[in-house]
Amino acid sequence: MASGFTAKKNADTQDFTRKTTKYWVHCDDIPELKSTIMTHLPPYNFSTKITNMVQSLYCDNERLKKYNDRIMMINGGMLFRYRWYGNGVPKIGFMEQKIRRFGWLNGKTVKRRFKLRVCDGERYMSGDYVPTADNAEPPLGPAALALSREIQAYLRHENLVPMVRTAYNRSAYQKSFSSPIRISFDENLQFSLVKNQKFFVSDPKDLHLEPHEYYDFAHGVLEIKVRLVGENRSYLPEWAQELFDRGVIMPSDKFSKYNSSIAILFNDRVNKIPYYLPLIEQFTPASTKIPLMDEDRGAPRSFMQLERTYLKWLRNMVAICMLGVALLGFQISDVAGGFTITASLLILLRVVYVYHCRLNEMRGKSQSFTFDDPYTPCLVTALFVSCIILQSIFNTDEGPFRTILI
Repeated sequence: MASGFTAKKNADTQDFTRKTTKYWVHCDDIPELKSTIMTHLPPYNFSTKITNMVQSLYCDNERLKKYNDRIMMINGGMLFRYRWYGNGVPKIGFMEQKIRRFGWLNGKTVKRRFKLRVCDGERYMSGDYVPTADNAEPPLGPAALALSREIQAYLRHENLVPMVRTAYNRSAYQKSFSSPIRISFDENLQFSLVKNQKFFVSDPKDLHLEPHEYYDFAHGVLEIKVRLVGENRSYLPEWAQELFDRGVIMPSDKFSKYNSSIAILFNDRVNKIPYYLPLIEQFTPASTKIPLMDEDRGAPRSFMQLERTYLKWLRNMVAICMLGVALLGFQISDVAGGFTITASLLILLRVVYVYHCRLNEMRGKSQSFTFDDPYTPCLVTALFVSCIILQSIFNTDEGPFRTILI
């Protein structure tokens, strides 16, 4: 297992585009996920002075304009947050602006930020403190000063104030700063209200919140960033695809911590919620996914999956049956051909029987039949092997089966 190391940023290595995909990970599956990741990628630390806790204050107004813009997928929609790293109250954090631009409009999401002391935060929000080259601490360059004034003007014009806080522990995995694949994993995610809309920061455990003022997110959030080179599209590494196939990670495209926190904590004031929100409580560990869940009974996708399984079996049995017809038609082996045709039709009858048993179980008409079917695959394998053996032994041009079937 590779050991972790500290990042050394080089701006010259950042001239490429990355594709990001997001996934949920059930808390029961987190140990397996971390173990799998660390066999392929080492832990990555951006600084030896920063702990893995990330906290953010997100700004909006009483009409929740920023939230509604993001829910409506407005191109150019902005999001403002104050972010800091580590436990407790830091001296310095980052005031950030995110601008969403969609790929199909030849754009990409942009994030800009500058350093801002915690003690200056509330005065900055109210306009009483305007960063300049003389009073900014830490010192800001011309570009950062211009950004600070631009963000301040927008915050005051839209009456944006801190509304919600997010806090979580983040682990990063990659081989270098310019690594073709980057992975971040967030766990222990908590959303909470910012009381009285004041700009203050504190350790979440010291906030003394009421039960309705915070929400512990049930799952971990995995982000996989893959570098795009030329016309190559992003793809999951083989080990990640295997986790996806087994249900350890579940896609959560467009998942947003901010959107989720507003929709949950201000549920009485929002008219629209993220599409994925109802799925939070339904996502189950990978170990509980070979039997049918109660919430899946009667779901259209479950019936369609059942039909696709039946059609696959039907195609396979028709193909084997046609093999038997070929053995007869080309006078290769009457015995092998007749046996193959007869046995494939009998197995097809079993496939139909299993399909209807599963259908009745999904409709709630049967509780005794399980979805596990160990016999049909064995029968099909035995049929194919028997066909080969019989063809080798009885390789004749005439026989009793040929007289009956042709």
